[in-house]
Amino acid sequence: QDYLLAHTLAVVAVSRGDESALWIASATLDRYLWAIQQPQIYGTQFTRPREGGAAWTQEPYDRAVVSDALRRALQVKTQPEQQKQLESMESGPR
Repeated sequence: QDYLLAHTLAVVAVSRGDESALWIASATLDRYLWAIQQPQIYGTQFTRPREGGAAWTQEPYDRAVVSDALRRALQVKTQPEQQKQLESMESGPR
């Protein structure tokens, strides 16, 4: 419920003209989807499973729901940009 409340507050901020809240509106929806064990749709969330120091991942992630054009409009990185971020996270310190 906290993630839904955060999402709702971000949407209200956007509706009042605060464009800086666009990304957080997307991120809170992704986080909520993960919390209810559904795939994220924007690709804002990254995690590293604890078992054996596994690689960083965005999964579960349904990449087909939202286009990169819509991601850009919401100030979310495109899928190629997300892939670069993931690679950068993997090459960084563990």
